[in-house]
Amino acid sequence: MTLIAFHLVLAPPLQVLRSRSMVTVADALRRSNASLPTTERTLIALNTPTDALAGYLLLLRAWQHQPLPAHFWWLYAGPAALDVTRVDEHTLQLEPVNGFITSNAERMLRSRPFQRGDRVELGALTLEVTKVTPDGRPLVLVAQLASSFEQVTWVSWRDGEGYVPFEPPAPGQKVRITQTDVVRAIFGP
Repeated sequence: MTLIAFHLVLAPPLQVLRSRSMVTVADALRRSNASLPTTERTLIALNTPTDALAGYLLLLRAWQHQPLPAHFWWLYAGPAALDVTRVDEHTLQLEPVNGFITSNAERMLRSRPFQRGDRVELGALTLEVTKVTPDGRPLVLVAQLASSFEQVTWVSWRDGEGYVPFEPPAPGQKVRITQTDVVRAIFGP
């Protein structure tokens, strides 16, 4: 009886809401894309509320025949506050309040725990895990650029505004990027 009630009574009106979800996603991507600067330089986002608000933007820009950056990297995806420390002229240290890879969706794509010293080489950008959580998630990540910071367009996410320009701190200095609201990022201000 419960299945009949669910499929005959609840499913039809819920289907209308579900079909609306694609419009909601498209609106969120359009707002996100509109806030991202148009540049052909390397573009680095320090944070984004969710991978979707960064990962699909180059596809959207290509589809709309907009200029594409040389590279587009986002260093942290998640709602937590992010501490950004400038180590030297080419290096940032990133420490989200709860570490990286906090959601089950992110964990299902990882076959083994991270270890201190794990590295990812992306040509002009090298990422290294320098501290891990007890459950094997990166806690601190160091991002080192081959080029100078001045050759990169930096942005961070700010609720209600989307991507905004970001000025990396001076060497030895630290700044905190405040936490983000994923629901507000997706559904708008």
